[in-house]
Amino acid sequence: MAAYFERASLDGFAQWMHLQSVEEHQHAMKFYKYLNDRGGVARLPSIEAPRWEYDSVREVFEASLAQEHTVTEHIYRLYKVAQEESDFATVSFLKWFVDEQVEEEKTVSDMIDKLKM
Repeated sequence: MAAYFERASLDGFAQWMHLQSVEEHQHAMKFYKYLNDRGGVARLPSIEAPRWEYDSVREVFEASLAQEHTVTEHIYRLYKVAQEESDFATVSFLKWFVDEQVEEEKTVSDMIDKLKM
């Protein structure tokens, strides 16, 4: 997404997406560290290449919001399993991510609303 904005000379949007990328990496590392701290193994599956072509700025942010919704869904599933397994440490760990996703979705939704204006 940042690359799309850079090619379109939309430097502010590109910078925002780069910052989001750094933040998402930090979130991933929280999971990595938590798994290692609990004696687990952090295995990273292969992922498909990210999309890099879009038709508009708004489409980029709509795709970003869709990604946030998917992340939220995955966190909720993990949270539910942790509750069912009475894994209270993991419930506590995941609570931060549940709260963070509210902020993440709102930030992108607000951007889309501004773009609609």
